[in-house]
Amino acid sequence: MMGDRKMTRRGTAKTESCTIFLWELDDGKVIELIRDTPISGTHCFRSVKERGEPFETLLNYYERGHARVFSPNRFMAA
Repeated sequence: MMGDRKMTRRGTAKTESCTIFLWELDDGKVIELIRDTPISGTHCFRSVKERGEPFETLLNYYERGHARVFSPNRFMAA
């Protein structure tokens, strides 16, 4: 999915039911991986897709939805 592209920024958004992993690539696209948080048992990945929205837009979207958002280099220019 990444090909020869490089990851420039990463972030996570955590809710009670899932964790969303975001990786911004050097071409501006974002890979989004959603992992469900099970009540019991093992974690399972629900979705992986390439998003066209900017990294910061996705972080803001999840933050508005009351997820705990973390990105160590969030305000760094891509």
